[in-house]
Amino acid sequence: MTSVAAIAKDHCVVLDWTRAMSRRDQTLALSRPALLVKSLFKRGKRHAHFPMQLGQIFPLSLLILGIISSLALFFGKYALDINRVHHRQNLADAAALSAATWRARALNFNAFANRALIAQEVYAAHLTEANGWAAYAKSLAKRGQELAQIFPAAQPAAQTIARLISIDEQLLHQLSELELFARTAPGLGLNDQLASAQYAFLRSADGFGLSAIANEIVQAADSNAFAHVVAGDRFSQSWTSEVTDQAKAQQRKLIWQSLRTQTQTLEPPSPEPEEHDVATRQLAVDHQVEDQIAPIPTLNCIPRSLKQLTGRLVRESALQQLETGWQSNHSLSLHGWRRGRLLPICGDQRESMPIAWAQRQSSHQSGADDMSTPTESAELQDSINWQNGQAKELAQMDSSRFDGYFGAGRLMRIDPQNVRALRHPLRILISVRTGPKQSAGYSFGAAWVFHPDPIHESTSPSSYWLFPNWQARLSVPTKDELLQAEQGAAGR
Repeated sequence: MTSVAAIAKDHCVVLDWTRAMSRRDQTLALSRPALLVKSLFKRGKRHAHFPMQLGQIFPLSLLILGIISSLALFFGKYALDINRVHHRQNLADAAALSAATWRARALNFNAFANRALIAQEVYAAHLTEANGWAAYAKSLAKRGQELAQIFPAAQPAAQTIARLISIDEQLLHQLSELELFARTAPGLGLNDQLASAQYAFLRSADGFGLSAIANEIVQAADSNAFAHVVAGDRFSQSWTSEVTDQAKAQQRKLIWQSLRTQTQTLEPPSPEPEEHDVATRQLAVDHQVEDQIAPIPTLNCIPRSLKQLTGRLVRESALQQLETGWQSNHSLSLHGWRRGRLLPICGDQRESMPIAWAQRQSSHQSGADDMSTPTESAELQDSINWQNGQAKELAQMDSSRFDGYFGAGRLMRIDPQNVRALRHPLRILISVRTGPKQSAGYSFGAAWVFHPDPIHESTSPSSYWLFPNWQARLSVPTKDELLQAEQGAAGR
């Protein structure tokens, strides 16, 4: 039985082998029995026990290939999405930082322009004082020429000096008229040009201007991107150019401080003035008094000290800041001593004879009188304590005004009270959109514009529109800002 089964099995193998062979191979194998037996022995030994497992790895290979392809597509799409998100966020950060930098530059330019406008007023004050001094020198030279009539030998020198001083005074007056007109003429002067540049620069840094800048930045990197400032930007509420009484007082105080650092007064005010005397101190910016001994003996009374043995020459000069501009007074008088009522003993000092005087004004009111108003005169008389009263009245009668002066320019002020925070008052939130509107992606970037000097927070709000130290920094949007930006994006 065993031999029969083995023969049958070998016969089946032979049949399977012969079926797998081609007709040419079958003819060759039948013609050569030895080759046939050898081939049967090898193939039967290799495939005798696994005839039904041929071709089953192909479905498994297809399944594994499909899984690998799906994973590659999934992770590839995820990587592309992450790359788009990072690219869009980089665009948003770049746009926010660029917009904040532009706003910081606008505020720095505004501060520089404000300082330049204040410098224009300081220059007008010094120009007024220089013309007042030139007129005073002319008056003094005229008195010297009259005095030289007593000494004929001194008359040629006195006349030459008087002529030179007169020419100098006229030339300085003409140049001052031209200079003040070039600086303060409406629409043409430097003040209005600075104010126009300030307004244009600040307008370019509002929400609309920064949206254009942010869009240009993202368009340069991605032509399909669009950026804009999220609605609610409050920059336009933080600056103003309106001239109010408080703004005038603040501007006059700044000019007064600028002049005070360059001049020396006989009795300087305290560094921290009270509110009630700020106007008085601003009215008299600078007051100088020179008290000199004159070689004239005192004859009308009995001196009580060495100081009262002779008369005194008193020279006074004051630069006054009025509502309409500037006024410079100079006077020189000979002072003696009052005689007592009961005894012929020298008492208080009094003005005996005015010698020289001058007054010049830079006023932008065309219909204003040459002399000061009674209120201003009373305030000046109480605050300065003039000693040369008669010379001051004569100077008011001879006063002249510049026709080319049209007043100070308007300062652009940054008001931190109208914004949310004092140290970081000018926050910027940028929204960037990429892709088509139907399936657009959004990213948001934030930045702030701030003043980095903490000392200015406790001093005066003028630091924010007078000191050019604004900087820009990137920031992380808060939850409220992200919610506001997402709502705005959904509304579009």
